[in-house]
Amino acid sequence: QGRHRMGQPFNYRPARFVPQRGAALPAAVLNSRHRKRRRATSRLQALACGAAAIAVMFGATSCSGSSSASATLPRSPAADPFYRAPSDLAALSHGEMIRSRPVSISAYGVSKLATVQTLLFTSTDPHGRPIAASGTVFTPHGAWTGRGTRPMLAVQPPYDSTGAQCMPSYVMRFAGEQPNLDVNVVANLVREGREVLVTDYEGPRSLFGVGAQAGRIVVDGVTAVESSRLGGSGPDSPVELWGYSGGGLATAWAAELQPVYAPSLRLVGAAEGGV
Repeated sequence: QGRHRMGQPFNYRPARFVPQRGAALPAAVLNSRHRKRRRATSRLQALACGAAAIAVMFGATSCSGSSSASATLPRSPAADPFYRAPSDLAALSHGEMIRSRPVSISAYGVSKLATVQTLLFTSTDPHGRPIAASGTVFTPHGAWTGRGTRPMLAVQPPYDSTGAQCMPSYVMRFAGEQPNLDVNVVANLVREGREVLVTDYEGPRSLFGVGAQAGRIVVDGVTAVESSRLGGSGPDSPVELWGYSGGGLATAWAAELQPVYAPSLRLVGAAEGGV
């Protein structure tokens, strides 16, 4: 079986040991299985340590919250009627504002630096069906001191989850058990005079890693804010994108989809990391 014709794959398969029912496995087979299990366990431990290190580095909060703080937590997106899609969702175009509400974020003094609003807007899922997506927009109280018009910066944090209780629009409203460095990043950007949008880019069903949907939600969130003039930016404002990890995935997809999906946006740059 070592001979083959050019352009055709080898058909060789190594022989496998198939024990008879009731027969004891040879020591070599048992040792091989133990080695594979040890290697798999080592890989899982390494992944767990890496995830823990990343969580500490980026200040990831506990999505479930602590029992002592549960009484003060806002209602989760699953129980909050604000996040529910309207009955006429199919009649709306993607990138339209559905509703908004003011919220308070005390961490790092954000609410003293900016007007903070949660928003619900229209977008599309991976199959092109309409969905109601959410996010948070931070409009600074201070003036923009940079060049030209105040930019809109869409920040996609690494929330990498399959549960709605980890949506940034929900998690950023309470401190959690560790300092939320995502809020710290937003506070620093707002101090510079940038308007910041943080979308729940995994959508209402928390589809982690589905770039086609994540990119659309980011783009539709920016479109909804600018077209409704909910914040301080408008259709002529320059748009910047930034994201890391799962947020980097959403950022990359948004940058690729924007020229066709939302060509009217004035996208001036995108930076994605950890992808």
